[in-house]
Amino acid sequence: MVMRAIDRAVKDLLSTETGGGGGATMPVEKLARTQALFLFQIIRLLDGDVTLRAQGERDIRLLEVWLNDLCKVRENLRDLGAGSGTSERNSVGRRNQHPPQWETWIFAESVRRTIIMAHSFLQLYEMMKGLGSGSSNSSEAEDDDRGVWDYTHRWTLSRHLWEAKSSFEFERAWKEKPHFIITNYAFNHFLQNGRGDDVDELAEILLSVYMGVEETKEFITAKS
Repeated sequence: MVMRAIDRAVKDLLSTETGGGGGATMPVEKLARTQALFLFQIIRLLDGDVTLRAQGERDIRLLEVWLNDLCKVRENLRDLGAGSGTSERNSVGRRNQHPPQWETWIFAESVRRTIIMAHSFLQLYEMMKGLGSGSSNSSEAEDDDRGVWDYTHRWTLSRHLWEAKSSFEFERAWKEKPHFIITNYAFNHFLQNGRGDDVDELAEILLSVYMGVEETKEFITAKS
């Protein structure tokens, strides 16, 4: 029953893109469809059921295409320097700027976070399958990984901004709390200057990938 429900939901999602309506055109629609397919992919690829996994692997390429579409509408914080040496200055500088509209920032950050989380998941899945570590497809897999991570994917590490419940809370956190612009998995500056209280759920997941689960817990506890 669960398998049928998932299969039907995915088919409904894909039919909206291939039907006569022309598919998603607005940025919010592109974000919604990508997040929906991403969640279905997590279920199908990690469930352990052979049929679900085969269906999920069939749609990996489609998820990548939709992620590329999201990259085209993403505000990638290009005004900030990518090097870690400029991160502290940029954080202070941004706090001195007038904060963006709360709803606008939430949408833009959702796009940025969806992109880096989905790409990270797809790479992790390939690693779990053994690609890139001696299999016959290792060269192709490594080329794909370089293609994804050759691009700069920036996102904002700040629990205070991400968990703000109102425009007032957001503006106050923007002015009073540090927020760190992370490029891909470049956490060095944050680990030197950030605090455990800055870490939200996504940041904890990505930090765990970067430095290990226990090390991340220790950092959050020690620097809170």
